[in-house]
Amino acid sequence: MADDRAAEAWVNYPRERDRLYRLLRETAAAGVVVLSGGRPLAELSQADAGLGYPLFDLTAGGLNMANRRWRPAETNPRRVATMPAGDNFGVVAIDWDRTPPRVSLQARDAEGDVAIQQKLDLSLLQPGAAGQPVAAGSEGTPAGPKPTTPGAVTPAEAAKYVNEKVTLEMVVKNTGKARDGGLVFLNSADFRGPDNFTVVLDMRKAGDGLKAAGAADPAAYYRGKTVRVTGPVTVYRDKPQIIVEDAGQIAVVEK
Repeated sequence: MADDRAAEAWVNYPRERDRLYRLLRETAAAGVVVLSGGRPLAELSQADAGLGYPLFDLTAGGLNMANRRWRPAETNPRRVATMPAGDNFGVVAIDWDRTPPRVSLQARDAEGDVAIQQKLDLSLLQPGAAGQPVAAGSEGTPAGPKPTTPGAVTPAEAAKYVNEKVTLEMVVKNTGKARDGGLVFLNSADFRGPDNFTVVLDMRKAGDGLKAAGAADPAAYYRGKTVRVTGPVTVYRDKPQIIVEDAGQIAVVEK
């Protein structure tokens, strides 16, 4: 699940990974954990895939092909724990005698000792059980206000059309800026939330046009307003977005 590796990770196949996450959301799949391998290390990662509960990824190295020497851990902001050196193998232990049953995700060293362990009650791995909302548009979750613009879609609907051009209508709940001011972010929900859709304003390309339209400070101008945005849907760190490079792509919808 790591986003920062140049090889041997699904970050190289974002559309396929998004398709898997979308399938899990749309089917309200429960009890899901990810098991991965083929790496010279052991690691446990955690991602927010919009399931309404944390998605854990247990990675085990080849049984006798791990790093022989200790080395600094690779960049992985999703890391929970790592074993960067030494032969290892993975174990998924399930205690069915407990109520609720407990799942233990383990990485063990060559002597069989537990080097990494995450214990999870099976009841946690249910949509909404961790206090996280299920991504908008998923089973049992409203997709958002119906657009007033003919042909426009909601943020939840737009997220299904990766690499396709859509017209999106959404309320800008909060905004943000890149440190250098080159990008402005308009969010449909909390920017950390699984149901957020982001409209990214590229100020280097669209800044003059936005200023001419009265949006000299886009973060303040669009906050709280309903906007209509047209452009291709892309994905950045598992989150859907539309990048605005021309001021003509975005307009305020009068209510």
